[in-house]
Amino acid sequence: MVHGDATQANVVIERGKYALVDYTIAYKEPPLFDIASALWRNGRVDANAVCYDGRRVALFVRGYHDIRPLQAGDVRAILVYMKGRGLQLQQRLELRRGADETVLQRLLAVCDQEETSHEHSHLSSGCRCLMSGPASGSRVWP
Repeated sequence: MVHGDATQANVVIERGKYALVDYTIAYKEPPLFDIASALWRNGRVDANAVCYDGRRVALFVRGYHDIRPLQAGDVRAILVYMKGRGLQLQQRLELRRGADETVLQRLLAVCDQEETSHEHSHLSSGCRCLMSGPASGSRVWP
């Protein structure tokens, strides 16, 4: 079961404990989808940015990895789920006859990142830094 919209807007902090709220779109999916959903929204420095902030994303992924270790190939799965999240949001816009060019621009940025991961680069910074290895410096994925 995944939350489906694990973003800052759906986190409540009470007495030092964090809890997710608003399970409206929760469904059965691999846990990596929640990482992708959270990064789609929170991996950028602000709501209007198109590119993902490498430092911000790395901190999020490392924190996740510290609790639930990621395996080889997970970065590619997260990128696929991010594309799925982008397509899901685009479909919602189209059903409402809405438009938001940044959704497509972000989708292209994720596709660009996926090409980089296939080249087995270290995924440095800026748009091409969607994920990096755990804090120890070792790589979790190829």
